[in-house]
Parts: sequence; C-alpha cells; structure tokens
Amino acid sequence: MGQLFTNAVQVLGSVGDNTVYTVPDTKTAIVNGVRRTELVGNTPTYIIKLEDESSNLFYLTPPITVVAYSTATVFDRPFTMGEKEKIVVNTTAANEFDFFFAILENDRGSRNLYRNVMTDLTTTDSTALYTVPDGKTAILNSWRITNTNALAAAASYVYVTNAAGTDFVWNSGTIAGYTTVQTVSRPHVMREKEKIKIKAGTANYLHSVASLLEITITEV
Repeated sequence: MGQLFTNAVQVLGSVGDNTVYTVPDTKTAIVNGVRRTELVGNTPTYIIKLEDESSNLFYLTPPITVVAYSTATVFDRPFTMGEKEKIVVNTTAANEFDFFFAILENDRGSRNLYRNVMTDLTTTDSTALYTVPDGKTAILNSWRITNTNALAAAASYVYVTNAAGTDFVWNSGTIAGYTTVQTVSRPHVMREKEKIKIKAGTANYLHSVASLLEITITEV
C-alpha cells in the first residue's frame, strides 16, 4: 500500500466555510494532528466539519471561540477520511486563523481499508452505523459525537453489538449544547458481523463521526 505524508496549511481567508483539504481520487487519508493559531489578537470562532461526496456536512467540533494570540492542538485522536471527502473550516473572521493539518494519504487498496462513517442522527431510534463485513476485522480508532444545538443538551447512548445481536454499552451520557465528546480513548478491535450503534435522546442534535480500519482476515 502506497503512503504519502503531507500537510494542509492555510490561513482562513474568508468568513464562513473554507475548504482546506480534499482527499485525492483512489486515496484514503488519516488526519493525525491539527494545530490552530489566532493571528491578530481577536477572539474569533471556528467550526471544523467533514464534507462527504454528496456535499453533506458533518460537525467534528462545535463552534469554538478562542483566546487572542492563542495556539492549540484541536484533536486528541486521529480521524479517517475517504476519497473525495473534504475538510471544511468555518470561521467568523477572515485572515485571523492559521490552521495546520498533518495528513497521511494511503492508496485505497482492497485488503486493508481506512474509512469513516458520518451520520446526522435525525431520529431517536437506535441506529446501526457500521457492521464489520464478512472476512474482516475492524479497528475503531476514533468516534466523535457533537451536539450541534447551541441551547439544549442531548442524551447519547452508544453500543457495540456482538455477532449474536447482543448490545453492550460503550458510552452513555448527556452532551451539552455545542459540545463534542470522544468516545474512544484507545483503539478497539471488532470482529466480523459486530456492529456499532447509537441512539440519540433528541433528534437532529447529534452528529456522529466514527473512524475505522478494516483488515482482511488471512489464514495462518
């Protein structure tokens, strides 16, 4: 599998959405680190989003207002992107943020595949986000859930389901308005036919972004 370490560095030159990086054709990408700096001594706000091939946007962060002249690392875990997906950063002020994304691009391949699952939870039903395919093992590397509503909290119930259909609680709790939680502190291995599922306490509040590596099982 061909790999290329690269970066995307950009001063956000426009108010609103700025496209910072697009995954090339036939590639997947792992965003290993994100740094941001406020450049001019103000307190602007930003949001980091992922855009899928159908131009749907999913929040990776809520709106975050920063301290003047501050620098920070944004994410505590890497996240995965599929081909043609985009990183979009929204800002309330032009030419006040400098962003640096450290990225590893991989050939898409067939045996080992990096992928993500992005979901806007529009109902309060239990929703199966991902099932490990037959003949595969999956490693769940990151699972971020963002409450995109500014004013109200929302409950979140996260499950891992075994091949027999039994649910096990992975994470549960209430996510405050404009807040993100990372439910994975260390990578989690999943076997074929196992699932990750989520149930929102309130519809249309939560965005879920799960990053995984699928590995083809080989005979010893």
